[in-house]
Amino acid sequence: MSTQVGPVQVSNCVFAGKLLVVATWILSAGAGAAELAGIGRIGCIIALGLAFVHAVELQHQALHYTGFSRRPWNRYAGFVLGLPMLVSFSAYQAAHLKHHERLGTPGDREFFDYGDLRKSDALGLLSMLFMVRHFADCARRILRSVSGREMNEFGRRRACAIRSEYRLMGLVLLAASIASVGTGSTVVLDCWLFPLIAIAAPVHVLVEIPEHYGCRRNSPDVFQNTRTIRSNRLMTWFTNGNNLHVEHHWKMNLPMHRLAELRPQTAGRVANENSSYCEFYAAVISDIRPSRRNANAGS
Repeated sequence: MSTQVGPVQVSNCVFAGKLLVVATWILSAGAGAAELAGIGRIGCIIALGLAFVHAVELQHQALHYTGFSRRPWNRYAGFVLGLPMLVSFSAYQAAHLKHHERLGTPGDREFFDYGDLRKSDALGLLSMLFMVRHFADCARRILRSVSGREMNEFGRRRACAIRSEYRLMGLVLLAASIASVGTGSTVVLDCWLFPLIAIAAPVHVLVEIPEHYGCRRNSPDVFQNTRTIRSNRLMTWFTNGNNLHVEHHWKMNLPMHRLAELRPQTAGRVANENSSYCEFYAAVISDIRPSRRNANAGS
């Protein structure tokens, strides 16, 4: 279960600085993807996809209301941050806060549900890696919001906000499609869809999977049911501190850039910890191979 701390001073300037960085990153990479050719365009598309992933990590901070001091500011910023990857702020917030509340219980569900790597076949792994379920759910929710159908799967209290956000998403997608067809331009493909599908989706999945993979999900103890990856400064910045996931679940209303302050208190207590993402995935691969061989032998 998550542990609350007392009132924490939220720095508007720090989060505004983060937004300025990601906005400059997206605009610069987008301009390059639209204007350059060859290797330069490919590089900008990759940079855009990585920026989309970083933006969702910032959205995660906003949904905890630890970005800005005013809740509406967090929602407005959070909606824009999630738009490139089609992540509704209010839907993500509703599901994610329940995840914090119910972690370690049978009722725990995550907004991004990737299933069990060890039980997935090749097609399932590809579907997981390219977030097919997420995009299918997004399309379904946009259609439901536009048609006026109920949007209560995340709770009635947030249904109106969620419906509004999916309608706005649908409007943006429609406007982008009309502009692209009308002008005969590939800008929408180069600056949004290609980076989203080819780069952002798989990178986001690879960043998210370690958080609880291989942990004791039936334990209410965050030091048992969650994983921390110490990693390096670059990855800590890229994930906005979310790699310190045990610390985040332990003190979830602490701003993400301050999670490292908790390391002296958590040292030696974390059951699931890796020094890098490479180390984690090397262990996952070595774990999956015997499972697959045993499954094949059994069949």
